[in-house]
Amino acid sequence: MRGEVTSPARAREDAERSAAALIRDWFDRLASGTNGAHAALLQPMEASFELARPGGTTRDPAEIEAWLDELRSPHPRVEFTIDALRVTPAEAGLYELRFTVDRRANDAQGLSHVARSEHTWLVRMREESPAAIARIEAHPVLAFPGTGPRIICN
Repeated sequence: MRGEVTSPARAREDAERSAAALIRDWFDRLASGTNGAHAALLQPMEASFELARPGGTTRDPAEIEAWLDELRSPHPRVEFTIDALRVTPAEAGLYELRFTVDRRANDAQGLSHVARSEHTWLVRMREESPAAIARIEAHPVLAFPGTGPRIICN
C-alpha cells in the first residue's frame, strides 16, 4: 500500500535480514576464491571504507587487498561460519553488526586449520540504495594457523 509507514520494529527486522544477507554473501564470495572475488568483495564498501585491526586502522587499498588474501588463505578449501549476529542501530541509516567468524581451511595434507575472529561492521542501509560497508573491525580470537584437534594450550 502506498504511503504506508514502516514501524520501527519492522524497519529493524528488515535491516537485520539485509545485514545477515550481506554478511553471508560477502563470506561466501570470499570462500569461493574465484578470480573476480576481490572485486565483488570491495564492491559493497563505501569510498571512505576503513579497516581496523590490531595494530592500526587503514584506508589503503593495498593493505585491504592483503587482508582479503590473508582471510582467504593459500589452502585449497576454505569455509566460514558466522555466529551470533547482533544488529544495533548506530544512527539514521547506519547499523552496527557484531558477530564471530570461524574460518576452517584444509591444507594439501588434509589437516584442518582453524581461526576465529570477532568482527564489528558499520553498514549504511538505505531503502533507495544497496547496503554499503563503512568500516570493518576485526580482532583475532584464535590465531591462524591452528590445526584442528592438535591445538595445544599452555
